[in-house]
Amino acid sequence: MHPRGKKFRQIQLKDNGGPSGATSQATATRDENNTSLFITNLPPNCTVTHLLASIQGCGKIYSAGIVRPTLSHATAAAKLIFFDKEGANKFYKLSGAKQWKVNDHLPIVVPNRVPTQSQPDTSNSRVIGVWGPKDVINRDYLEGKVFSTFYYQLTKIIIHYEEDDFRIMEFHFGSFHKQAESAMERIRSFIETPNLTEGERALWVKFYRKRLVVSTVKSFGSLSVWILFRIK
Repeated sequence: MHPRGKKFRQIQLKDNGGPSGATSQATATRDENNTSLFITNLPPNCTVTHLLASIQGCGKIYSAGIVRPTLSHATAAAKLIFFDKEGANKFYKLSGAKQWKVNDHLPIVVPNRVPTQSQPDTSNSRVIGVWGPKDVINRDYLEGKVFSTFYYQLTKIIIHYEEDDFRIMEFHFGSFHKQAESAMERIRSFIETPNLTEGERALWVKFYRKRLVVSTVKSFGSLSVWILFRIK
């Protein structure tokens, strides 16, 4: 890349902690392939961002959600699903050895009573990357127009590189399930949105051409975004 380009810049995010309300309660399960865990005794103000930041290195997260404190429960809880059993086991052993804390709280982790099996495709991730013209590849545009049709939480946004009108960005979602996967589907289909202005459509065409892997707009759906094969 051009040496004059600006590299790697993380954008600060506000985290509302995710949707409130009850989720699945948890008790021990005999399902040896269960990748779903239920966590109690989390800090009352715990958010998905706090939770995921505290367990990096255990395995890729398929889904995460926070249960806020109630009148009968002073602490928060969470449901956490890993992509595979290996990640769930690693985290379960870590918590069982009392080596995992969130702030000053020692959470309790048990298998979720509703088991979830390992995902058939573990190459996916809750992190997606996009690159193209700055007028399209920016937080305001993507969140305001492209990601506006589904619920999501962002735990981190990184600008990896930018120069002139070109930018590379990385979006870290709270979950792959219904968040990162929805973002990918929405980006792939956005060119077909009927209310795009001619100016916007021209930018998206330019975005496709920046990839240098497609020759026409119609073939955009093949490789519009990449999934980063990393542990998050």
